Amino acid sequence: MDNDQLGERIVGCALRVHRAVGPGLLENAYETLLAHELAKIGLGYRRQPTLPVRYDGVAVELGYRLDLLVEDRVVVEVKSVERIMEVHRSQLLSYLKLGGYPLGYLINFNSSLLKDGVCRMINRASPSSPRPPRTSANSASKRPLARRSRPWRSSDLAPHTSPASAAVSAASRASSRR
Repeated sequence: MDNDQLGERIVGCALRVHRAVGPGLLENAYETLLAHELAKIGLGYRRQPTLPVRYDGVAVELGYRLDLLVEDRVVVEVKSVERIMEVHRSQLLSYLKLGGYPLGYLINFNSSLLKDGVCRMINRASPSSPRPPRTSANSASKRPLARRSRPWRSSDLAPHTSPASAAVSAASRASSRR
C-alpha cells in the first residue's frame, strides 16, 4: 500500500471517529478512539513513540513524542483546538524531518466538519518522498539548482488542503458505500 492509500485509510478512520463522537472531547480521547479504528482495519501503529533529536552524531532524548505513528511511516498529530495554527504545522514538520518520515497528518477533531480540520504534509527531504526530475539528460542548458536562502517554513511544503480534502472525500465515499 502506498502512502496516499495509507493516508486515505487514516483519514477514513478519523472520519468514523468524528461522526461517532463529534467535536468537544480532549485530544487523548480522540487519539485513543483513532487508534482503536486503525486496529479494526488492521493497520499497525504505535502510540506516543519518542522521537530523539540527532545532533552531531548523538541521539538526544528530549521528550518529543508523536501522537501516532502508523505503519512506521506516517505521523498523525491529533489536535482538539479552536483552529490549527502555524505552530501546529511547524510541530508536525519538525517531527517529519527529525524522524525522516515521508508523510504526516495534523487532524483537528474540534471542527464541525472534519475536512476543515485535516492538514496533510509531505516531507520532501524524506528518501521515500517522490522528487520531481531536475532536468532531462538531453537538455543543452543545465542550470545549477538554486540554493535555499532562508530556513524552511511549513508553507514550503506541498499544498496541504486539497490532498487532505481529497482524502476526506475519498474516505467519505468509501464509508457511504458500505
